Amino acid sequence: MGRAKFMFPNHLGIYLHDTPARDVFARSARYVSNGCVRLERADDLANFLSSSDLVFGDAEQPTRRVVLAQPVPVFIMHFTFWAEGKTLSFHNDVYHKDQPLLDAVQIEGMPGIS
Repeated sequence: MGRAKFMFPNHLGIYLHDTPARDVFARSARYVSNGCVRLERADDLANFLSSSDLVFGDAEQPTRRVVLAQPVPVFIMHFTFWAEGKTLSFHNDVYHKDQPLLDAVQIEGMPGIS
């Protein structure tokens, strides 16, 4: 799990967390968790959110629980395609969320997108 875990209200059991497996950040495909979000700089996020400087030990120490004085909204958005200027970029739909959208926008005579 790592040194820090950031819980936030949601019905899917998703949270943000540090990881002792630092090598995952060097990979181009990092979808190795079951919906949770691994943070490369969890200690920086913890210090940014906290009113005091937190000191984290090594990854072998237990995960710390810090309760924030004020809640912070968390928005997680997953995009498999987006436009940058005149360029449309695509990424693999590893969570299989695109098909209902693609089905909804099918135009008669237009080839399917796969």
